[in-house]
Amino acid sequence: MLRWWVDDTDFQSEVAVGTPDVFVLGGVIATQDQSRDLAAAIDAIRTPYGGPRLPLKWNFKDAERFYSRDQKLLSLYDKLREDTASWRRAVFDAIGASGVQILVTAIEAYSPERDKVKELRTELMRWVFTMGLSRFGLHVKNSGQTSAEVVLDWPPRNERDPINIEYRSAFVRGASKDGQRYHSGPLKEMGFADAPLFATMQYACMLQVADLVVGATRDFMRGARQGKFGPGLDCLRRVRHCFRGAPGADETQGLVVSPGNAGFRESVRRANK
Repeated sequence: MLRWWVDDTDFQSEVAVGTPDVFVLGGVIATQDQSRDLAAAIDAIRTPYGGPRLPLKWNFKDAERFYSRDQKLLSLYDKLREDTASWRRAVFDAIGASGVQILVTAIEAYSPERDKVKELRTELMRWVFTMGLSRFGLHVKNSGQTSAEVVLDWPPRNERDPINIEYRSAFVRGASKDGQRYHSGPLKEMGFADAPLFATMQYACMLQVADLVVGATRDFMRGARQGKFGPGLDCLRRVRHCFRGAPGADETQGLVVSPGNAGFRESVRRANK
């Protein structure tokens, strides 16, 4: 079985917009054996900090609520926060050695107007999901695997309907809700589960991996868009060979930018060379 472990994030490309207008979704494609072995490798990285199942996130400050449950956990949070750069590098090296493949998609809103971007948010998230799902479907078809699942981090505000509706259309019809055909054909014909799965990142190691990969990719894409790179660039260099289609992975395979975002796509392509 192949699983695509998925998280999502966003960022603001231009100060004038005043709200996030670039939406990023994706994570890692892994077999059950790869997931088990990678989880064990990450547990070994976490153990010196106080425990093998401590949740990790790209933006580690977002994990403070989990660790603040008691004083002992809070002291572990402080240790992990202080050493973020070190354990990030170790985790990305483990990802790079695991054999998993990375698939991340992104889309930029077409409007510079803040209210319009907010209005389009749900539709843009649906579209960025179908860009990834269609490629995962083709990946499964070409891999020879006979079963597949999509596992997503539980969405904010419990907004699962856009994902469920889009998945159902792909499963039954082999097309997006608005008729864009999947090259793989209907997902039901390749042994896909009949619905996507949702889980909580804090308790699922592979969703933490997805969070780290998507967070680093957001950091890289923001740098490509704004011309100033952060730590995501170094982390992605450690796993560049893992992107679907590597070597030579580009925006049509493992690092996918909507074809309608020509300027954004070109900036990512140049930065990815």
